[in-house]
Amino acid sequence: MSRRKLLTAIGLAGAAAAAGGLQAGLARSAVYGDGNSCSSCVIPTTIAAIRSKTDSAAGELYYVTDPGQEGHFRLDPADAASVDNTGTVLVSAYGERFKRLYGREPVNAAWFGTKGDGIANDTSAIRQAIAAVSTGTVYVPPGSYLINDTIEVPPTLSFICEGALVYDGEGTAVKIGSDMAYTRNKTYKLSVDKKTINFAGSSVGVEFVNLYHNTIELGSVTRFCTNVLLSAKNGLGFYSNFISLGMFQYGKVHVLIKNQNKGWANGNEFYGGSFTGGYDQVIGVKFETDYNGLNGNAFYSPKFEMGVGGTHFTVPVHMVNCSGNRFIAVRTESNNPNYFAYLKDCRDNHFNFTMALSSTKLYELGKSLRNAVNDNKTLLFDSGFIAQKCNYYDGDKVFVRNLDLLSLDGAFQRSSVVESGVSLVTFNGQSVNCATSRMILSLYVDTSLLKTFRFVKNTVSGTGTRLHFRCLDASGSLLTGESVPATAGDGWEYNRYIVSSNEPYLYTYYGGTYAESNDSALTDIRVHPDVKTIQLLVAMKQLISFQIYGIGATGPELCRIWTNSNNDRAYAAAEPTLGEYRKGTVLYDDNSAAGGYTGWVCVMAGSPGTWKRFGAIEA
Repeated sequence: MSRRKLLTAIGLAGAAAAAGGLQAGLARSAVYGDGNSCSSCVIPTTIAAIRSKTDSAAGELYYVTDPGQEGHFRLDPADAASVDNTGTVLVSAYGERFKRLYGREPVNAAWFGTKGDGIANDTSAIRQAIAAVSTGTVYVPPGSYLINDTIEVPPTLSFICEGALVYDGEGTAVKIGSDMAYTRNKTYKLSVDKKTINFAGSSVGVEFVNLYHNTIELGSVTRFCTNVLLSAKNGLGFYSNFISLGMFQYGKVHVLIKNQNKGWANGNEFYGGSFTGGYDQVIGVKFETDYNGLNGNAFYSPKFEMGVGGTHFTVPVHMVNCSGNRFIAVRTESNNPNYFAYLKDCRDNHFNFTMALSSTKLYELGKSLRNAVNDNKTLLFDSGFIAQKCNYYDGDKVFVRNLDLLSLDGAFQRSSVVESGVSLVTFNGQSVNCATSRMILSLYVDTSLLKTFRFVKNTVSGTGTRLHFRCLDASGSLLTGESVPATAGDGWEYNRYIVSSNEPYLYTYYGGTYAESNDSALTDIRVHPDVKTIQLLVAMKQLISFQIYGIGATGPELCRIWTNSNNDRAYAAAEPTLGEYRKGTVLYDDNSAAGGYTGWVCVMAGSPGTWKRFGAIEA
């Protein structure tokens, strides 16, 4: 039997099964001309040539040589209806249908005429690739693919895009899955960039809807209002998916996990992810729910560095009515100076940080409870709202309760110093301020047992204050020399008494005194074994509060914190003439003596209100 008759006899299905061997043998000889006798079996041609054919070619096997669209085609004499799609079906001028033979390999979007140059519109070609196959995988090779309308991938297909999709539109660039059915056991890989930023709209980079047990790899998704939308709709779920996160930049919300009509998004695992800024109000990961169906999701090693300053207001994590979600091994830097996560009506969510250069606090509202930041640290000291611990001492001089107040030369001051008739320290309902930085707050931290600490400062947005650390030995004297390594490689080779992971360039003054080099909200330090006490000096630049944590501490009993002044009560030297006071406020007389009084009590609220002496002292 001749080869032509053999091909006609086995039909299209048989030819498809033989395509692998033909590609390995026949194509090499016939197409590339190595002199074998099979040249009559496989005919090199082009797409244009097949389309221009005007007669039947039953049984012939063709090899298309168009760059990027290479492959075997064979006439299907039984098909008189299929539409020419460039990639898998070619229709000749005679009306014959030639079918690509590709077996189980992925359908390549390049077969359908994609250019991948970022200039030509590839929307139609990619859509044709998706429409050409009912099951399996659609593959988009490396390149830059301009699209101007939504690419929809049905639940029956995997979609592997090695290139980058560039969306020139205002809707959703890519939608994967179905609003009314599950997508299971598929693989997706893609990057999407919006050509023109327009944050006044509602654009979405890629939406995954109702996916169960799929593998997703996201490279870069940028410049959309919502870069990635993970949806659970109509009583179905987005759950048990494995998601690799890449880079997210320039968006109002980078990753939005959302349920609608009692859908639920649970038990997904997210790996990596670099969340950066680019918009005045940006959220890294947002959970949005119409009831309580967003639970048990885990994010491993995400990095949030979304920017602060100007009008920026960044929130790495935003949750409402969620429970049992985990953020593990998180790095946070240059984010919201006051808190890491916004939680409303949330329970049992946990956050673990490996590097924290911004606040790790949780801002909890409503019925939120049992949410925790677990980075192996214990709160040792919380100043509380310092402005609420201030009162007028004598005229406009300010007294600060529970903290030492020092002048710049280190001398203890009972109240703020007045220069040119004005107090150096002022306060309001929110913060305390010393504009000239010539007065500071102070306290002492015992470091004889615990050696690693975290210091967190909270200031008015747009301002900052710096910490100074004075290292004292066992006798309370300042360590003015250079530190000596206890053992080689223990981290003290640079003759410092303090090292800091996130503040590597602490300014050094005369050996044992160190100062922050910037206004970072958080500083982690480790002290040398010779340091038995730290005197902490806190500048007052619109200072709200500060906290001290022990890293690796098992309880506050490991570390004593104290001040040198007797100021556990609100003291004054005279009846107040400034400030607003509530009825019942008590100020103790700092100059009380025999025959005098213990202090003053406000008997009528006001500014400054009405005050009476109380507590007569025996003469």
